[in-house]
Amino acid sequence: MPPFIAPELILCMLQHLPPWSFDNLDNCALVCRSWTPHARSIIFREIRLSSAERIIKLIDLLTSPHETIAAAIKYINIEEGWFGDVFLRLGDGRLMKPDAGKILEALTRASERSLSCPKGVHGPQPFPIIGSASFVVMFLRDICSVLGTDSFVSAIGDLSPRRMGPYPVQIGGLIIEAWEDAAVFNALLLESGESLEELEFIVDGRRNSVFAYHDPETHIFPMFDFTHSTRLRKLHVSANKPHTYAFLLALLKNMTRTQSNTLQDLSLSGFVMPTNWFQRCATGIEDCYKILVDLAAVDTILQHPFFSSLQRITFGEFNCTFYGSEVTNQRLAGKTTFEHPDDDSLAAKQLSWTIERLKAGFEGSGKAGIVVPVVNVCYLGPVIGRGRCSCVDYDYTPQGYDCSDSDNSPDD
Repeated sequence: MPPFIAPELILCMLQHLPPWSFDNLDNCALVCRSWTPHARSIIFREIRLSSAERIIKLIDLLTSPHETIAAAIKYINIEEGWFGDVFLRLGDGRLMKPDAGKILEALTRASERSLSCPKGVHGPQPFPIIGSASFVVMFLRDICSVLGTDSFVSAIGDLSPRRMGPYPVQIGGLIIEAWEDAAVFNALLLESGESLEELEFIVDGRRNSVFAYHDPETHIFPMFDFTHSTRLRKLHVSANKPHTYAFLLALLKNMTRTQSNTLQDLSLSGFVMPTNWFQRCATGIEDCYKILVDLAAVDTILQHPFFSSLQRITFGEFNCTFYGSEVTNQRLAGKTTFEHPDDDSLAAKQLSWTIERLKAGFEGSGKAGIVVPVVNVCYLGPVIGRGRCSCVDYDYTPQGYDCSDSDNSPDD
């Protein structure tokens, strides 16, 4: 039986010991066998792992008779590059190491602990996490990316994403950025089930993004399976694709396969572009903003029963600039920073005309009254000469301008 150390001596001993490295598990394992559970909880509160070998050492400790070690761990940080150690690279092929299944299974069984990965290990940056079981979301992308290979199946036996560990992944919200694997995302949706209530898509059109090279109608968005997301309340889609925005139609149409109708908040961001960045150069009030998605097609999809529960549709963003000479009413009142533009200004007329056109696009589905435009407003000084500005009397302050009709907008 290991010697017993009185609890009152624990802190005194720790003060005379050198600081332990987070990833130096060997020395900790040798020492902790003679220490009380209280001491173990101090030693193993935080652990940093940088290789598959250290993960195996941690697994050996967690499966040892010293159960207080496993209970003491509160935070585990797995550094960039650890997943590459799981593979044996042979030419162009990729085989799993014999202990790979043991590593992945042990990690998924720790789903109630707090684990993190500061950087991505392959390809695009993993998306941020909202909710519990944070580490499972981080690594599910890499784990599931090889689920179809024979080497992975032989390494982990009958282990499957749905059976990885005793705890399901309880995710309240997801932010998906630069996503490129529908199978991984569907596995995540399946695991989340009815716990998923908020979902955000950030679709990037940069060169290194998969979305920049594929037709969204035939590529990834129609493959998403939302049939298990029966309690989804909020959906936010943010786009930065200069060449096509057709993916939005494919995404919304695919969501109609869900049997429930719990969606209340739909937010569409990045679907408006000014046709002329200097609105004063325009000769009229029409066509100063370009809506980058087919509103008629969106309105048709929103007539599906799945969207009958919608209470709010935010659409934007409209970037608008008001000059000091165009807001005379506020200037006479002595204001220097304005929250609402003068209705008689050219920029306000251009903005109002576009918003009326936007809301009219949702009349077929009867949702024009819940459309809330998102407007980013800048106030500049009076115009001097040919379009040059001076900020003598007015602040150059970006303001959020809610152009919604208060009678039609639902309460938050």
